[in-house]
Amino acid sequence: MANRRIDSLPPFPQRSAQKDPAEERALGALPLGADTVHDDVAARNSIGETIGLPPPEVVAPPSRYIDEGSVGRGGMSDVRRVQDREVGRRVALKHLRRSGTAPDAEANRFLTEASITGQLEHPNIIPVHEVGVMPADGSPYFTMKLVEGQTFADQIRATQDEPLTPASLEVLLEVFVRICDAVAYAHARGVVHRDLKPENIMVASHGQVYVMDWGVAFIGAPSPADAEGIRPVVVPKERLVGEESGYIVGTLLYMSPEQARGHTEEIDSQTDIFGLGAILYTLLAGRPPYDGRSAVVVLSRARDADIESVEQVAPHRSAPPELARIAIKAMSKAKGDRHATVAALKADVATVMRGGGWFQTLRFPAGTVIVQEGTPGEAAFILLKGECDVFKMERDKRRDISRLGPGEVFGEVAVFTSRLRVASVVARTDVEVKVVTRDSLGRELVGREWLHGFVTALANRFAHLDGEVTRLRALLAELGHPVDATPSREG
Repeated sequence: MANRRIDSLPPFPQRSAQKDPAEERALGALPLGADTVHDDVAARNSIGETIGLPPPEVVAPPSRYIDEGSVGRGGMSDVRRVQDREVGRRVALKHLRRSGTAPDAEANRFLTEASITGQLEHPNIIPVHEVGVMPADGSPYFTMKLVEGQTFADQIRATQDEPLTPASLEVLLEVFVRICDAVAYAHARGVVHRDLKPENIMVASHGQVYVMDWGVAFIGAPSPADAEGIRPVVVPKERLVGEESGYIVGTLLYMSPEQARGHTEEIDSQTDIFGLGAILYTLLAGRPPYDGRSAVVVLSRARDADIESVEQVAPHRSAPPELARIAIKAMSKAKGDRHATVAALKADVATVMRGGGWFQTLRFPAGTVIVQEGTPGEAAFILLKGECDVFKMERDKRRDISRLGPGEVFGEVAVFTSRLRVASVVARTDVEVKVVTRDSLGRELVGREWLHGFVTALANRFAHLDGEVTRLRALLAELGHPVDATPSREG
Protein backbone atom coordinates (compact mmCIF):
# COMPACT_ATOMS: atom_id res chain seq x y z
CA MET A 1 0.00 0.00 0.00
CA ALA A 2 1.98 3.00 -1.23
CA ASN A 3 0.94 6.59 -1.87
CA ARG A 4 -2.72 5.65 -2.00
CA ARG A 5 -5.77 7.61 -1.07
CA ILE A 6 -7.68 6.24 1.86
CA ASP A 7 -11.07 6.03 0.27
CA SER A 8 -13.33 3.49 -1.34
CA LEU A 9 -16.34 3.18 -3.61
CA PRO A 10 -18.94 2.05 -1.05
CA PRO A 11 -20.28 3.63 2.14
CA PHE A 12 -20.11 0.37 4.03
CA PRO A 13 -17.35 -1.83 5.46
CA GLN A 14 -14.43 -2.86 3.36
CA ARG A 15 -13.51 -6.01 5.20
CA SER A 16 -14.90 -8.13 7.95
CA ALA A 17 -13.91 -11.14 9.99
CA GLN A 18 -16.53 -12.68 12.23
CA LYS A 19 -16.89 -16.13 13.72
CA ASP A 20 -20.15 -17.57 12.50
CA PRO A 21 -21.46 -20.24 14.92
CA ALA A 22 -25.02 -19.03 14.44
CA GLU A 23 -26.37 -17.34 11.34
CA GLU A 24 -28.38 -14.61 13.01
CA ARG A 25 -25.66 -13.69 15.48
CA ALA A 26 -23.06 -13.48 12.71
CA LEU A 27 -25.21 -11.22 10.57
CA GLY A 28 -26.17 -9.03 13.47
CA ALA A 29 -22.62 -8.69 14.74
CA LEU A 30 -20.92 -7.98 11.42
CA PRO A 31 -18.96 -4.79 12.11
CA LEU A 32 -19.76 -1.59 10.24
CA GLY A 33 -16.42 -0.03 11.16
CA ALA A 34 -12.90 -1.14 10.43
CA ASP A 35 -12.05 -4.78 10.05
CA THR A 36 -11.36 -6.82 13.16
CA VAL A 37 -8.74 -8.99 11.49
CA HIS A 38 -6.97 -7.03 8.77
CA ASP A 39 -7.66 -3.85 6.86
CA ASP A 40 -5.50 -1.69 4.62
CA VAL A 41 -8.36 0.51 3.42
CA ALA A 42 -10.32 2.45 6.01
CA ALA A 43 -14.06 1.92 6.17
CA ARG A 44 -16.12 5.03 5.58
CA ASN A 45 -19.64 6.05 6.48
CA SER A 46 -22.20 7.49 4.08
CA ILE A 47 -20.65 10.97 4.11
CA GLY A 48 -17.10 9.74 3.62
CA GLU A 49 -15.74 10.12 7.14
CA THR A 50 -13.31 7.48 8.37
CA ILE A 51 -14.92 5.33 11.05
CA GLY A 52 -13.80 2.65 13.43
CA LEU A 53 -10.12 3.66 13.56
CA PRO A 54 -8.18 5.05 16.52
CA PRO A 55 -6.81 8.60 16.35
CA PRO A 56 -3.64 8.92 14.26
CA GLU A 57 -0.46 8.42 16.23
CA VAL A 58 2.94 9.07 14.67
CA VAL A 59 5.51 6.42 15.61
CA ALA A 60 9.11 7.42 14.95
CA PRO A 61 10.77 5.17 12.34
CA PRO A 62 14.28 3.75 12.74
CA SER A 63 17.10 6.30 12.45
CA ARG A 64 17.91 5.00 8.98
CA TYR A 65 14.74 6.68 7.69
CA ILE A 66 13.59 10.31 7.56
CA ASP A 67 9.83 10.54 8.08
CA GLU A 68 8.12 12.58 5.34
CA GLY A 69 4.49 12.11 6.34
CA SER A 70 1.55 9.75 6.10
CA VAL A 71 0.62 7.86 2.96
CA GLY A 72 -2.41 6.06 4.37
CA ARG A 73 -3.97 4.21 7.27
CA GLY A 74 -5.71 0.89 7.59
CA GLY A 75 -7.52 -0.97 10.29
CA MET A 76 -4.31 -2.41 11.74
CA SER A 77 -1.45 -0.60 10.06
CA ASP A 78 -0.09 2.79 9.06
CA VAL A 79 1.93 3.56 5.95
CA ARG A 80 4.36 6.47 5.83
CA ARG A 81 6.58 7.97 3.17
CA VAL A 82 10.21 7.87 4.34
CA GLN A 83 13.61 8.75 2.93
CA ASP A 84 16.17 5.95 3.19
CA ARG A 85 19.41 7.64 4.29
CA GLU A 86 21.62 4.70 3.32
CA VAL A 87 20.32 4.14 -0.21
CA GLY A 88 19.10 7.66 -0.92
CA ARG A 89 15.63 6.76 -2.11
CA ARG A 90 12.06 7.28 -0.93
CA VAL A 91 10.18 4.17 0.13
CA ALA A 92 6.90 3.33 1.82
CA LEU A 93 7.22 2.11 5.41
CA LYS A 94 4.31 0.07 6.68
CA HIS A 95 4.13 -0.68 10.39
CA LEU A 96 1.69 -2.51 12.60
CA ARG A 97 -0.35 -0.30 14.87
CA ARG A 98 -0.56 -2.02 18.25
CA SER A 99 -4.16 -2.51 19.34
CA GLY A 100 -3.57 -4.38 22.59
CA THR A 101 -5.69 -7.34 21.46
CA ALA A 102 -4.08 -10.61 20.35
CA PRO A 103 -0.74 -8.86 19.58
CA ASP A 104 1.06 -12.08 18.64
CA ALA A 105 -1.58 -13.04 16.07
CA GLU A 106 -1.56 -9.51 14.64
CA ALA A 107 2.23 -9.47 14.37
CA ASN A 108 2.31 -12.90 12.78
CA ARG A 109 -0.27 -11.91 10.19
CA PHE A 110 1.62 -8.69 9.47
CA LEU A 111 4.95 -10.48 9.07
CA THR A 112 3.30 -13.14 6.92
CA GLU A 113 2.16 -10.39 4.57
CA ALA A 114 5.75 -9.13 4.33
CA SER A 115 7.07 -12.65 3.75
CA ILE A 116 4.53 -13.53 1.06
CA THR A 117 4.91 -10.23 -0.77
CA GLY A 118 8.69 -10.41 -0.56
CA GLN A 119 8.77 -13.87 -2.15
CA LEU A 120 6.42 -12.95 -4.99
CA GLU A 121 9.01 -11.42 -7.30
CA HIS A 122 6.95 -10.26 -10.25
CA PRO A 123 6.86 -6.99 -12.24
CA ASN A 124 3.23 -6.45 -11.21
CA ILE A 125 3.62 -7.21 -7.49
CA ILE A 126 4.98 -4.53 -5.17
CA PRO A 127 8.59 -5.25 -4.11
CA VAL A 128 9.45 -5.50 -0.39
CA HIS A 129 12.88 -4.20 0.70
CA GLU A 130 13.39 -4.67 4.44
CA VAL A 131 11.66 -6.06 7.54
CA GLY A 132 12.40 -4.71 11.03
CA VAL A 133 11.10 -3.44 14.37
CA MET A 134 10.07 0.12 15.19
CA PRO A 135 12.37 1.37 18.01
CA ALA A 136 9.62 3.40 19.69
CA ASP A 137 7.13 0.62 20.46
CA GLY A 138 8.63 -2.63 19.17
CA SER A 139 5.99 -3.04 16.47
CA PRO A 140 7.09 -4.76 13.24
CA TYR A 141 7.48 -2.86 10.00
CA PHE A 142 8.53 -3.48 6.43
CA THR A 143 9.51 -1.15 3.64
CA MET A 144 8.46 -1.43 0.03
CA LYS A 145 8.56 0.45 -3.23
CA LEU A 146 6.79 3.80 -3.02
CA VAL A 147 4.36 4.00 -5.92
CA GLU A 148 3.52 7.47 -7.18
CA GLY A 149 0.16 7.23 -8.89
CA GLN A 150 -3.44 6.32 -8.21
CA THR A 151 -5.50 3.27 -7.39
CA PHE A 152 -7.34 1.44 -10.14
CA ALA A 153 -10.51 2.42 -8.26
CA ASP A 154 -9.60 6.09 -8.81
CA GLN A 155 -9.02 5.41 -12.48
CA ILE A 156 -12.39 3.69 -12.87
CA ARG A 157 -14.19 6.32 -10.83
CA ALA A 158 -12.91 9.07 -13.13
CA THR A 159 -15.01 7.67 -16.00
CA GLN A 160 -17.86 5.92 -14.18
CA ASP A 161 -20.53 8.40 -15.34
CA GLU A 162 -19.48 8.29 -18.98
CA PRO A 163 -20.05 5.75 -21.78
CA LEU A 164 -17.14 3.44 -22.41
CA THR A 165 -15.27 4.12 -25.62
CA PRO A 166 -12.82 1.80 -27.36
CA ALA A 167 -9.99 4.10 -26.24
CA SER A 168 -11.00 4.32 -22.56
CA LEU A 169 -11.78 0.61 -22.45
CA GLU A 170 -8.38 -0.28 -23.89
CA VAL A 171 -6.65 1.65 -21.10
CA LEU A 172 -8.65 -0.15 -18.39
CA LEU A 173 -8.20 -3.58 -19.95
CA GLU A 174 -4.43 -3.12 -20.26
CA VAL A 175 -4.38 -2.72 -16.47
CA PHE A 176 -6.66 -5.73 -16.03
CA VAL A 177 -4.49 -8.15 -18.02
CA ARG A 178 -1.45 -7.14 -15.94
CA ILE A 179 -3.44 -7.88 -12.80
CA CYS A 180 -4.16 -11.31 -14.28
CA ASP A 181 -0.44 -11.85 -14.89
CA ALA A 182 0.38 -11.09 -11.24
CA VAL A 183 -2.38 -13.30 -9.86
CA ALA A 184 -1.52 -16.20 -12.19
CA TYR A 185 2.07 -16.01 -10.95
CA ALA A 186 0.94 -15.99 -7.32
CA HIS A 187 -1.24 -19.04 -7.96
CA ALA A 188 1.70 -20.84 -9.53
CA ARG A 189 3.53 -20.30 -6.25
CA GLY A 190 0.61 -21.46 -4.12
CA VAL A 191 -0.72 -18.06 -3.00
CA VAL A 192 -4.36 -16.93 -3.18
CA HIS A 193 -4.74 -13.17 -2.70
CA ARG A 194 -8.32 -13.43 -1.38
CA ASP A 195 -9.04 -9.69 -1.51
CA LEU A 196 -8.77 -8.60 -5.13
CA LYS A 197 -10.50 -5.29 -5.85
CA PRO A 198 -9.70 -2.03 -7.68
CA GLU A 199 -8.68 -0.35 -4.42
CA ASN A 200 -5.88 -2.89 -4.02
CA ILE A 201 -4.36 -2.16 -7.42
CA MET A 202 -1.94 0.74 -7.88
CA VAL A 203 -1.35 2.31 -11.29
CA ALA A 204 1.89 4.29 -11.23
CA SER A 205 2.45 7.59 -12.98
CA HIS A 206 4.21 5.90 -15.90
CA GLY A 207 1.70 3.10 -16.27
CA GLN A 208 3.25 0.40 -14.07
CA VAL A 209 0.63 -1.80 -12.41
CA TYR A 210 1.04 -3.32 -8.95
CA VAL A 211 -1.19 -5.74 -7.04
CA MET A 212 -1.03 -4.64 -3.40
CA ASP A 213 -2.16 -5.71 0.07
CA TRP A 214 -1.43 -9.42 0.46
CA GLY A 215 -2.33 -9.24 4.15
CA VAL A 216 -5.12 -11.82 4.01
CA ALA A 217 -3.44 -14.01 1.40
CA PHE A 218 -4.06 -17.74 1.71
CA ILE A 219 -1.27 -20.29 1.29
CA GLY A 220 -2.44 -23.34 -0.60
CA ALA A 221 -1.17 -25.78 -3.19
CA PRO A 222 0.63 -24.34 -6.24
CA SER A 223 -1.39 -24.41 -9.45
CA PRO A 224 -0.28 -27.58 -11.28
CA ALA A 225 -0.95 -25.96 -14.65
CA ASP A 226 1.49 -23.13 -14.02
CA ALA A 227 3.87 -24.29 -11.31
CA GLU A 228 6.44 -26.25 -13.31
CA GLY A 229 9.89 -25.09 -12.23
CA ILE A 230 8.53 -22.43 -9.86
CA ARG A 231 9.31 -22.66 -6.15
CA PRO A 232 6.23 -22.40 -3.90
CA VAL A 233 6.05 -19.60 -1.34
CA VAL A 234 7.03 -20.79 2.13
CA VAL A 235 5.96 -19.13 5.40
CA PRO A 236 7.24 -20.34 8.79
CA LYS A 237 4.57 -22.42 10.50
CA GLU A 238 4.81 -20.40 13.68
CA ARG A 239 3.70 -17.30 11.79
CA LEU A 240 0.64 -18.79 10.15
CA VAL A 241 -2.61 -17.64 11.79
CA GLY A 242 -5.20 -20.40 11.71
CA GLU A 243 -8.75 -19.70 10.60
CA GLU A 244 -11.61 -21.94 11.60
CA SER A 245 -14.49 -22.52 9.21
CA GLY A 246 -17.02 -19.77 9.72
CA TYR A 247 -14.65 -16.81 9.56
CA ILE A 248 -15.47 -14.27 6.86
CA VAL A 249 -12.40 -12.61 5.37
CA GLY A 250 -12.39 -10.34 2.35
CA THR A 251 -14.21 -7.31 1.00
CA LEU A 252 -17.98 -7.55 0.99
CA LEU A 253 -18.58 -5.70 -2.27
CA TYR A 254 -16.34 -8.08 -4.23
CA MET A 255 -16.65 -11.25 -2.17
CA SER A 256 -17.08 -14.77 -3.54
CA PRO A 257 -19.89 -16.96 -2.17
CA GLU A 258 -17.44 -19.32 -0.45
CA GLN A 259 -15.89 -16.38 1.40
CA ALA A 260 -19.27 -14.86 2.29
CA ARG A 261 -20.38 -18.20 3.74
CA GLY A 262 -17.19 -18.53 5.78
CA HIS A 263 -16.21 -21.76 4.02
CA THR A 264 -12.48 -21.37 4.60
CA GLU A 265 -11.83 -24.92 3.46
CA GLU A 266 -13.14 -24.01 -0.02
CA ILE A 267 -10.74 -21.10 -0.58
CA ASP A 268 -8.51 -21.71 -3.60
CA SER A 269 -7.51 -20.12 -6.90
CA GLN A 270 -11.17 -20.04 -7.96
CA THR A 271 -11.76 -17.47 -5.21
CA ASP A 272 -9.32 -15.11 -6.92
CA ILE A 273 -10.91 -15.81 -10.31
CA PHE A 274 -14.15 -14.55 -8.80
CA GLY A 275 -12.27 -11.47 -7.56
CA LEU A 276 -10.85 -10.83 -11.02
CA GLY A 277 -14.33 -11.13 -12.47
CA ALA A 278 -15.50 -8.59 -9.89
CA ILE A 279 -12.75 -6.17 -10.97
CA LEU A 280 -13.72 -6.65 -14.62
CA TYR A 281 -17.38 -6.08 -13.73
CA THR A 282 -16.47 -2.88 -11.87
CA LEU A 283 -14.46 -1.40 -14.74
CA LEU A 284 -17.40 -2.13 -17.07
CA ALA A 285 -20.22 -0.95 -14.82
CA GLY A 286 -18.37 1.77 -12.91
CA ARG A 287 -19.52 0.21 -9.61
CA PRO A 288 -18.92 -3.02 -7.64
CA PRO A 289 -20.94 -6.20 -8.21
CA TYR A 290 -23.00 -5.82 -5.04
CA ASP A 291 -24.81 -2.95 -3.40
CA GLY A 292 -27.19 -2.59 -0.49
CA ARG A 293 -28.20 -0.40 2.43
CA SER A 294 -26.16 -2.35 4.96
CA ALA A 295 -23.42 -4.92 5.35
CA VAL A 296 -26.08 -7.52 6.19
CA VAL A 297 -27.84 -6.99 2.85
CA VAL A 298 -24.58 -7.07 0.91
CA LEU A 299 -23.40 -10.21 2.70
CA SER A 300 -26.67 -11.96 1.88
CA ARG A 301 -26.30 -11.08 -1.82
CA ALA A 302 -22.67 -12.19 -1.81
CA ARG A 303 -23.58 -15.60 -0.43
CA ASP A 304 -25.85 -16.22 -3.40
CA ALA A 305 -23.70 -14.40 -5.98
CA ASP A 306 -26.77 -12.25 -6.58
CA ILE A 307 -25.33 -10.00 -9.27
CA GLU A 308 -27.30 -7.85 -11.69
CA SER A 309 -26.13 -7.65 -15.27
CA VAL A 310 -23.87 -4.79 -16.33
CA GLU A 311 -26.52 -3.64 -18.77
CA GLN A 312 -29.11 -3.42 -15.97
CA VAL A 313 -27.02 -1.41 -13.51
CA ALA A 314 -25.15 0.81 -15.98
CA PRO A 315 -26.92 1.11 -19.35
CA HIS A 316 -25.18 4.47 -19.87
CA ARG A 317 -21.79 2.73 -20.00
CA SER A 318 -22.64 0.82 -23.21
CA ALA A 319 -20.24 -1.92 -22.12
CA PRO A 320 -19.25 -4.58 -24.66
CA PRO A 321 -21.64 -7.52 -24.15
CA GLU A 322 -18.85 -10.07 -24.56
CA LEU A 323 -16.79 -8.59 -21.73
CA ALA A 324 -19.87 -8.46 -19.52
CA ARG A 325 -20.47 -12.15 -20.27
CA ILE A 326 -16.88 -12.98 -19.31
CA ALA A 327 -17.19 -11.08 -16.02
CA ILE A 328 -20.43 -12.86 -15.09
CA LYS A 329 -18.90 -16.25 -15.94
CA ALA A 330 -15.89 -15.56 -13.72
CA MET A 331 -18.30 -14.65 -10.89
CA SER A 332 -20.42 -17.79 -11.18
CA LYS A 333 -21.81 -19.02 -7.86
CA ALA A 334 -20.49 -22.54 -8.47
CA LYS A 335 -16.71 -22.62 -8.68
CA GLY A 336 -16.87 -25.22 -11.44
CA ASP A 337 -18.72 -22.77 -13.70
CA ARG A 338 -15.97 -20.15 -13.49
CA HIS A 339 -12.91 -20.06 -15.72
CA ALA A 340 -10.63 -22.97 -14.91
CA THR A 341 -7.52 -20.78 -14.54
CA VAL A 342 -6.53 -17.13 -14.56
CA ALA A 343 -4.83 -17.82 -17.90
CA ALA A 344 -8.18 -18.94 -19.36
CA LEU A 345 -9.87 -15.77 -18.09
CA LYS A 346 -7.09 -13.59 -19.51
CA ALA A 347 -7.30 -15.40 -22.85
CA ASP A 348 -11.04 -14.72 -23.04
CA VAL A 349 -10.44 -11.02 -22.42
CA ALA A 350 -7.54 -10.91 -24.88
CA THR A 351 -9.76 -12.41 -27.59
CA VAL A 352 -12.27 -9.61 -27.09
CA MET A 353 -9.49 -7.01 -27.12
CA ARG A 354 -8.57 -8.19 -30.61
CA GLY A 355 -12.12 -7.36 -31.77
CA GLY A 356 -15.76 -8.42 -31.56
CA GLY A 357 -16.43 -7.35 -27.98
CA TRP A 358 -19.44 -5.25 -28.90
CA PHE A 359 -21.04 -8.18 -30.76
CA GLN A 360 -23.34 -10.01 -28.36
CA THR A 361 -23.21 -13.81 -28.22
CA LEU A 362 -26.59 -15.57 -28.13
CA ARG A 363 -27.54 -19.22 -27.95
CA PHE A 364 -30.68 -20.72 -29.43
CA PRO A 365 -32.03 -24.25 -28.89
CA ALA A 366 -32.86 -26.43 -31.89
CA GLY A 367 -36.13 -25.43 -33.54
CA THR A 368 -35.88 -21.71 -32.72
CA VAL A 369 -36.79 -19.36 -35.56
CA ILE A 370 -33.96 -16.82 -35.45
CA VAL A 371 -35.04 -14.78 -38.48
CA GLN A 372 -38.67 -14.55 -39.60
CA GLU A 373 -39.53 -13.91 -43.25
CA GLY A 374 -41.40 -10.65 -43.77
CA THR A 375 -40.32 -8.98 -40.52
CA PRO A 376 -38.10 -5.89 -40.25
CA GLY A 377 -34.40 -6.71 -39.95
CA GLU A 378 -32.12 -4.98 -37.47
CA ALA A 379 -29.19 -7.36 -37.09
CA ALA A 380 -26.98 -9.83 -38.90
CA PHE A 381 -25.74 -13.08 -37.41
CA ILE A 382 -22.45 -14.95 -37.53
CA LEU A 383 -22.95 -18.64 -36.87
CA LEU A 384 -20.35 -19.87 -34.37
CA LYS A 385 -21.65 -23.34 -33.48
CA GLY A 386 -24.35 -25.64 -34.84
CA GLU A 387 -26.39 -25.62 -38.05
CA CYS A 388 -29.30 -23.55 -39.37
CA ASP A 389 -31.79 -24.11 -42.19
CA VAL A 390 -32.86 -21.29 -44.51
CA PHE A 391 -36.36 -21.59 -45.97
CA LYS A 392 -39.10 -19.57 -47.63
CA MET A 393 -42.87 -19.96 -47.48
CA GLU A 394 -44.59 -20.25 -50.89
CA ARG A 395 -48.35 -20.84 -51.09
CA ASP A 396 -48.35 -21.94 -47.45
CA LYS A 397 -45.65 -24.50 -48.12
CA ARG A 398 -42.11 -24.42 -46.83
CA ARG A 399 -39.39 -24.48 -49.46
CA ASP A 400 -35.91 -25.19 -48.08
CA ILE A 401 -33.19 -23.08 -49.65
CA SER A 402 -29.89 -23.88 -47.94
CA ARG A 403 -28.17 -25.12 -44.81
CA LEU A 404 -25.69 -22.97 -42.90
CA GLY A 405 -22.76 -24.08 -40.76
CA PRO A 406 -20.16 -22.49 -38.45
CA GLY A 407 -18.51 -19.40 -39.91
CA GLU A 408 -21.39 -18.49 -42.23
CA VAL A 409 -23.32 -15.23 -42.04
CA PHE A 410 -27.02 -14.53 -42.49
CA GLY A 411 -29.19 -11.44 -42.25
CA GLU A 412 -26.37 -9.15 -43.39
CA VAL A 413 -28.66 -6.93 -45.48
CA ALA A 414 -30.34 -5.72 -42.28
CA VAL A 415 -27.16 -4.00 -41.10
CA PHE A 416 -27.18 -1.69 -44.15
CA THR A 417 -30.81 -1.42 -45.29
CA SER A 418 -34.30 -1.42 -43.78
CA ARG A 419 -35.62 -4.07 -46.17
CA LEU A 420 -37.92 -6.76 -44.77
CA ARG A 421 -36.50 -10.24 -44.30
CA VAL A 422 -36.89 -12.26 -47.51
CA ALA A 423 -36.49 -15.70 -45.91
CA SER A 424 -36.57 -17.41 -42.53
CA VAL A 425 -33.70 -19.02 -40.65
CA VAL A 426 -34.34 -21.74 -38.06
CA ALA A 427 -31.86 -23.45 -35.75
CA ARG A 428 -31.47 -27.04 -36.96
CA THR A 429 -29.38 -27.89 -33.88
CA ASP A 430 -28.51 -25.96 -30.75
CA VAL A 431 -26.63 -22.96 -32.10
CA GLU A 432 -24.46 -20.09 -30.91
CA VAL A 433 -24.29 -16.86 -32.87
CA LYS A 434 -22.67 -13.44 -32.79
CA VAL A 435 -25.16 -10.60 -33.28
CA VAL A 436 -24.01 -7.71 -35.46
CA THR A 437 -26.04 -4.50 -35.42
CA ARG A 438 -25.23 -1.22 -37.14
CA ASP A 439 -24.46 0.35 -33.76
CA SER A 440 -22.18 -2.47 -32.57
CA LEU A 441 -20.38 -2.55 -35.91
CA GLY A 442 -19.81 1.19 -35.64
CA ARG A 443 -18.35 0.78 -32.15
CA GLU A 444 -16.02 -1.97 -33.33
CA LEU A 445 -14.69 0.31 -36.06
CA VAL A 446 -14.05 3.35 -33.86
CA GLY A 447 -10.35 4.14 -33.89
CA ARG A 448 -9.84 2.16 -37.10
CA GLU A 449 -10.40 5.05 -39.48
CA TRP A 450 -9.21 3.31 -42.64
CA LEU A 451 -11.31 0.22 -41.96
CA HIS A 452 -14.30 2.33 -40.97
CA GLY A 453 -14.09 4.19 -44.28
CA PHE A 454 -13.69 0.96 -46.25
CA VAL A 455 -16.69 -0.76 -44.60
CA THR A 456 -18.82 2.39 -44.91
CA ALA A 457 -18.05 2.63 -48.62
CA LEU A 458 -18.93 -1.04 -49.13
CA ALA A 459 -22.13 -0.62 -47.13
CA ASN A 460 -23.24 2.39 -49.17
CA ARG A 461 -22.45 0.58 -52.41
CA PHE A 462 -24.29 -2.50 -51.17
CA ALA A 463 -27.35 -0.45 -50.20
CA HIS A 464 -27.35 1.32 -53.57
CA LEU A 465 -27.12 -1.93 -55.55
CA ASP A 466 -29.77 -3.53 -53.37
CA GLY A 467 -32.10 -0.62 -54.16
CA GLU A 468 -31.38 -0.92 -57.87
CA VAL A 469 -32.09 -4.66 -57.85
CA THR A 470 -35.37 -4.12 -56.01
CA ARG A 471 -36.38 -1.41 -58.52
CA LEU A 472 -35.56 -3.63 -61.53
CA ARG A 473 -37.47 -6.59 -60.08
CA ALA A 474 -40.50 -4.39 -59.55
CA LEU A 475 -40.25 -3.11 -63.13
CA LEU A 476 -39.98 -6.63 -64.58
CA ALA A 477 -42.95 -7.71 -62.52
CA GLU A 478 -45.01 -4.84 -63.96
CA LEU A 479 -44.02 -5.98 -67.47
CA GLY A 480 -45.20 -9.52 -66.72
CA HIS A 481 -41.76 -11.05 -66.23
CA PRO A 482 -41.46 -11.74 -62.48
CA VAL A 483 -38.01 -12.83 -61.27
CA ASP A 484 -37.46 -15.45 -58.57
CA ALA A 485 -35.93 -13.33 -55.82
CA THR A 486 -35.00 -16.26 -53.65
CA PRO A 487 -31.50 -15.75 -52.23
CA SER A 488 -29.05 -18.51 -51.51
CA ARG A 489 -29.36 -17.52 -47.84
CA GLU A 490 -31.34 -14.99 -45.85
CA GLY A 491 -30.29 -11.48 -46.80
